This record gives sequence, structure tokens and C-alpha cells, in this order.
Amino acid sequence: MESSQLMAPDPCSCMPSDQATEKSDLLLKLGAVVDRVPPAPIIDPMNFVNRARSLAADHTADPKRPGRGYFADQFEDQANWKAHFEGTGPEIIQQCGGKLHAFVAGAGTGGTIAGVARFLKPKLPNLRIVLADPQGSGLFNRIKYGVMFDTLEKEGTRRRSQVDTIVEGIGINRVTANFEAGRELIDDAIKVNDEEALAMARWLAEKDGIFVGGSSCVNCR
Repeated sequence: MESSQLMAPDPCSCMPSDQATEKSDLLLKLGAVVDRVPPAPIIDPMNFVNRARSLAADHTADPKRPGRGYFADQFEDQANWKAHFEGTGPEIIQQCGGKLHAFVAGAGTGGTIAGVARFLKPKLPNLRIVLADPQGSGLFNRIKYGVMFDTLEKEGTRRRSQVDTIVEGIGINRVTANFEAGRELIDDAIKVNDEEALAMARWLAEKDGIFVGGSSCVNCR
């Protein structure tokens, strides 16, 4: 999901139309404008990221519309990882009392894992940073072998036009500035398929009373 601020306080959120409708329904109830666009690769002008950028630019260029449009650009704006460096990282080390052996996280924009890694690693040199990557995403191979590719990307095998997984919010098949900001600090990567994520979602709900989605469950394999 990508956002552009068109006219405060009414944000416009662009998202692929194959994302869960509960997300857009909640945003609509909170007063946002939601633009669900057909899934498309990043080179397509109608990709949800490019659509948000375009809407913000159109608003700014229109003299009849008040204010200006602002494109959040969460994938490339490095304010993303810096927010986790300044907020999430310190919170983790404080709540763990400085006793931490590993940090496991999935990545979409890459801001969380990069920012947390950049904060924690200098303070805990023996800490292991591990990427948990859903099926269809190329980040696993980016960490393991330095290339962005997944076997589900083979021609004629994909079920979805973007990352081929039912897990939403993490996984990507392009390099982003936020992920690259912390890539060299990531020690390892694990691949988690949809069946494992769904099984963990059921286990957490039944055993621990924790109701979370697939992107959280990927971290708990």
C-alpha cells in the first residue's frame, strides 16, 4: 500500500486490488480515499506506487485545487529506516534489557529490518539479524546469493502478478533503498511457505490467543 497526501486531512491510499478488502474497508471508515488498482509490476504506470506518485503530482500541478500533493514513497524514502533506527531499535533493546540473541523480521519496504539492524548491531555485535521471507519473494536469494530471484518467478508458474504468496505486506521482487540500507548487516535468511505461515497463524490463535496475520506468522516459524 502506498500513500499520497492530497488534501489534509484526507489521505489517499493506493493498493493492489488483490489485497484483503478489510484493509481498504478500515481506511474508508477512517475517512481516507482508497484507490484499489489492478496488480501490476513496478514498471507499469498503474502500479500502486506509481499511481500514488502520479496522484500527488496531479494535485500539486492543478491550480484549481488547494494545497499540494505529497507522495510518501515508503519504499525509497530513507526516513523509513531512520524511524526504526530512532524508535523501534531502542524500544527493543530497552524491553529486552539488552539481552538479545537474534532479531527475525520479514521485509516489504525493508525499513524495519534495516533500521533495527543498524541500531542493534553496533551495540550487540554477536546479535544475529535474520530475514524471514515468504514464498515468491526474491529477498531470500538477495541475502543468500546476492541476486533478486525466486523459483516462483519462472515464466508460466506464477499465480499472482506480484509476489506469489497469500502473505500480504512483506516480500518483494525488486531492490529498495530502505532494504539496501541494512542489507550487509543481515546475517541469514529463511524461506517460509504459505502452508507454514497458515499453520502458525492457527497455532498462535489456538495456543496463545494471539490473532495475527501471515506476515507476523512468517517470523514465528
